[in-house]
Amino acid sequence: MQRHVPHCLALAFLSIWIALPVVAQAERLEHQYAKACSLTGTSTSVVVDVYDDLSATTPTPILATVPNANVKRMGTTDCYRIDLAAVTGIGWPTKGDPTEKHYTLVFRDDAAGAIKTSESVGSTSGPHPISFICAREVPVYATVPVPSRGITSTVIAKGNPSHVKVDVDCTLLFAGAEYTYYYVLSYDTSGRVAARTPSLTAPSP
Repeated sequence: MQRHVPHCLALAFLSIWIALPVVAQAERLEHQYAKACSLTGTSTSVVVDVYDDLSATTPTPILATVPNANVKRMGTTDCYRIDLAAVTGIGWPTKGDPTEKHYTLVFRDDAAGAIKTSESVGSTSGPHPISFICAREVPVYATVPVPSRGITSTVIAKGNPSHVKVDVDCTLLFAGAEYTYYYVLSYDTSGRVAARTPSLTAPSP
């Protein structure tokens, strides 16, 4: 027997979906693994040279050489991998940075073997939905009227906020938010909320 979702419940789900906050952010996986196979030297000799494909210098200098301690062998195979996101000194984009990067990697061993691979990293910037569980909202109250947003002395006296600061941190520790955005509130002539506008910067005033 087919069951139907009650109309009122469907509307509730729809309203929750519409209310999901949308912010401009950069999305990227925390780790990015690069791998090369067919290396015939000893497993303790494999290192990886990293080059910047976008470098204007000729010849392109080595950005970093990944030491063997950070090169992981895949079981007993002739394949090895590194976590490119963990390599220091290569200009890897930080959280929230959608910068596009392209690298050439040279895996080499003590048998004069060299396997060349390439890796690219790029994020998407623009509106992306986030989970409410990662967000902490903190109201911020006006101390002086803001006529442009309908914040009067009466609105202030009622304890209505000027805007809401939203910190996003999926560790839920909030010691250092991954990013922060704001909901800027405006009020009508009756002192009711007329609009809640997302912003990447806090209003001033």
